[in-house]
Amino acid sequence: MSDIWGEIHLKSDAFAMMDGLRFLSFYHDGFSVEDNMHLPPTGLEYLPNELRYLRWDEFPLKSLPPSFRAEHLVELHLCESKLVKLWTGVKV
Repeated sequence: MSDIWGEIHLKSDAFAMMDGLRFLSFYHDGFSVEDNMHLPPTGLEYLPNELRYLRWDEFPLKSLPPSFRAEHLVELHLCESKLVKLWTGVKV
């Protein structure tokens, strides 16, 4: 996400129709993801449960979506994020 990409505005359900998504990566290379990535105040409602790899530098939310089941997740990279907790309650 450099000047080529500009700004990205995600809706809360941006990943809702991507059930087969296994790899998701938003990273910075000398620029701020946070300045270019905009989420609604309500955050994300959904991340695909089939995700194997999640990298989101400067993740702007305090937690992952409550519906997200990380049972297939192999790698999680949330460098410089605002994450306080992964999720509420016990997950399998």
